[in-house]
Amino acid sequence: MGKKALAGKKVLFTGKLAAMTRAQAQSYVTAAGGVNAGSVSKDLDYLVIGDDGSFLYGAGTKGEKTLKAEGLIAKGHAIEIISETDFLAMVGAPAAEPSKDKTTVGPEKQTVAANGNAFDATGKKFMFTGKLAAMSRAEANARVSALGGVNAGSVSKDLDYLVVGDSGSPLFGAGAKGDKILRAEKLQAEGFPIQIIAESAFMQMTPAGGTGTGKRKKASRAR
Repeated sequence: MGKKALAGKKVLFTGKLAAMTRAQAQSYVTAAGGVNAGSVSKDLDYLVIGDDGSFLYGAGTKGEKTLKAEGLIAKGHAIEIISETDFLAMVGAPAAEPSKDKTTVGPEKQTVAANGNAFDATGKKFMFTGKLAAMSRAEANARVSALGGVNAGSVSKDLDYLVVGDSGSPLFGAGAKGDKILRAEKLQAEGFPIQIIAESAFMQMTPAGGTGTGKRKKASRAR
């Protein structure tokens, strides 16, 4: 690929960069024959997400630039959202050392409490999106019930977890967000505490004290 990949391409940066300053990043674009864009628009080619606290590695949520780019992608515009690490590889610059560890750390932060206690999903609303890698959608829904949670029918203000399938997941830098994730991101931006987690993080959740499953069974019989 190399620097030629950026020749004539419009590039914009967002988020906190880990391996360079914003000025250095823009100088890399110029040296590679690219153009530093001033905003997210239909003719943008690359939106580069800084690796420090990046949602591409399961940390934090999308900002306005990313949300706008996702909306344009959904409408068919050929914008690519890439990580800072990917950008550095394109221009032949060294990546930041800490970024190598982020792929496995990010989503797992939401699986259990810091003190090692089991996760209590009782009454929590879950929804799945994307292609699941380790289970079928029916198996995923069954696991939610076993954890004591509730399978939601749509992304709404009272959703607790949107679980993104690991196969081709945007949480690990692959592909673009679908409608469910875009809506969840919008609700997050409005202050609703929806958590977007990876399928692998969901698979590590265990019921607290083993009591959640029984409670859900009694509730379902009452209905």
